[in-house]
Amino acid sequence: MSSRALKISTSILVLTGGLGYLMYSSMADNIEYYKYVDEIADEKERWAGVRLRLAGSVEEGSIFHRPGTHEYLFSILHEDAAIEVRYTGTVPDSFAEGAEVVVSGKLHSDGHFEARRVFARCPSKYEPLGPPPHDHAGRTDDITARDLPARHPVPGSRGSPGRDTAEEPGLPGADQ
Repeated sequence: MSSRALKISTSILVLTGGLGYLMYSSMADNIEYYKYVDEIADEKERWAGVRLRLAGSVEEGSIFHRPGTHEYLFSILHEDAAIEVRYTGTVPDSFAEGAEVVVSGKLHSDGHFEARRVFARCPSKYEPLGPPPHDHAGRTDDITARDLPARHPVPGSRGSPGRDTAEEPGLPGADQ
């Protein structure tokens, strides 16, 4: 192998290694494991200090809110395992006892979870509100463009024919 080819190969190897290391080190700080409470409850020492997203339901009777602050203390549980969560911030509107939540933060060595964010999970089953809408003929099949009324511009709206801003009082360019 020639000297020039050796230099090029070495340069490519060094650059690839350097970029790989930079990618690994930047991603390592952003890795966040997603676990359910029962998956870490028996191994709290192992998960202490690790960034986690922890899923479960808010335990009945466990929500304590310090009046006049955004400080919350509550427990989340899953499969009969519970962990105390401490959170300072605004909680979602659907946050309540029994609600499914995901908390993002770190587990401390004393066993409590310090949350940076609280997310409310959406229900997994949606119920329809009622029967599907009917068109004017009572059909319930898919409505197509031919079933819709023709579009007619509203007088005075953008794009309607004959609109002249100079004739409308109070608009720029209008004579007053």
